[in-house]
Order: sequence, then C-alpha cells, then structure tokens
Amino acid sequence: MRWYFTVLREHTPGAELDDAALDEMYDLYGPHHDVDRGDFADRVRGGFDHVVRFRERGSRRLVGFTAVRSRIIRLSSGRRLPTLYSGLSFVLPEARGLGLLPAVLSYYALRLKLRAPTETVWVWSDAISYKPYILTARRLTRVYPSRHGPTPAFVRELRDRLGADYYGDLYDAATGCVRKLHKRLKDHVAPIRAQDLRDPDIRFYAEHNPGHADGHGLMMLIPADVKNILTVLAYRRPSAPRSRPTTELAEA
Repeated sequence: MRWYFTVLREHTPGAELDDAALDEMYDLYGPHHDVDRGDFADRVRGGFDHVVRFRERGSRRLVGFTAVRSRIIRLSSGRRLPTLYSGLSFVLPEARGLGLLPAVLSYYALRLKLRAPTETVWVWSDAISYKPYILTARRLTRVYPSRHGPTPAFVRELRDRLGADYYGDLYDAATGCVRKLHKRLKDHVAPIRAQDLRDPDIRFYAEHNPGHADGHGLMMLIPADVKNILTVLAYRRPSAPRSRPTTELAEA
C-alpha cells in the first residue's frame, strides 16, 4: 500500500507530547483553525489516548496528524459497545488520499475489538465540515446518518449517550448535532456554496446540520466491521484531480 511506504507514523500518548511537538503540529493546524496555541495544547494533552503524527519518509517532515480515544458504552439493553473517537485530524494536501486516517482508525479499532470481541467497534466524530462526512458516506456501506436509510434505534441511543457524555447541553438529541461556542474552522476552509448543494451527500449534510455555517458539528457513527475496514484500506486517490481537493478535517 502506498501510504505504508511513503509516510512514517509516530504513535504517542497525548499527555506525553512536549512543547516542541505541539509547536510543530500547531504550525500546520493554526492557519486553518480559530484555535489559539494554549487551547490547542490543552486539548491534545488532555483529550486523547493517542496522537498519531505522519511524517514524510526520508525528510521526516510533518505532513499531518490525527488523534483517538476509546471508551466502552453500555446501552439500556445491556450491550457493551466499544467506541473510538476520531478527531484533531489535519493532513497536508500532498499527503491526502494515501489512506492515512483510515489506516490509523482501523489499527485502533482492531486493538479495541480485543476488549469486546463479540461486538462491532463504532468509530465516531462530530464533523464540523462536510468533507469528512462525504469522504465516508461515499466510500462505505454503512454510515449514520445517511441519505440511504434511517438510523437504527440502538445507534441513535449510542449517539445520544456519546453526545450527552462528551458535550452536555451543547448536544441536541433532536438533530444529532453539537453546538460549538465559536467557529473553529476559518472561512476559507470547506464553505458550502450554492452549487455544492447539488451534490446529494453535501445537501444531506447541510440539511441535517443546519448550524454548519456557524461551525456546529454533525455526530457521525461508523461501524468498523470487516467490510468497512477493507473498503477504506483499499481506497486510492482518484487518478484525475478534482476541482476542489478533498480536505481530511474532523472536529478538533
């Protein structure tokens, strides 16, 4: 796989990242996000089990990063569902389409599966841009919410538990959205234009996240089943460039 041979991955507990590492990450992140250096550092060190940095093989130049945290959620039925949060993700344009984020998520999902071998691991995020939503909605067989069908009751319960536990009153169970106190993405990053709404997946995202223009996030849940994992690991960048390059951004 191309991503394996061109990019090195460094896995580090968030709490163990030093100031030099945070400065290097923030240099990539800051130009695209309205988040100051102190808030960025606090979130990285206090909010994630692991941070994975992507480096160009040879030069060791940082080309992106992502972060994960895991938790097992018990539903009212007694089921214990392993969950993996994906956030703080940013990848430079030249490293996009190499399967970096899917590979990391698949790795941690498989590790988490060992803690609950009879259940599917659920990967989740609150997408503050339409781009992470359509990246998954277009590739995978099961993503919730989706224009292709309703969200099952147990997935809604899982979503609502995660939303309430992590966001409290900022989470709206009626819409499955998270209200942000300020807009994190800068205006040049992933605006939805009138012509974009002709795309059915972008339109679905906009309709189900009515506060997207104010930076609100749409809760997105993906079962890390065998079919989905194999699909994301097999993905390759399209041979013809797109008019608007896809940015791999998740909530930060």
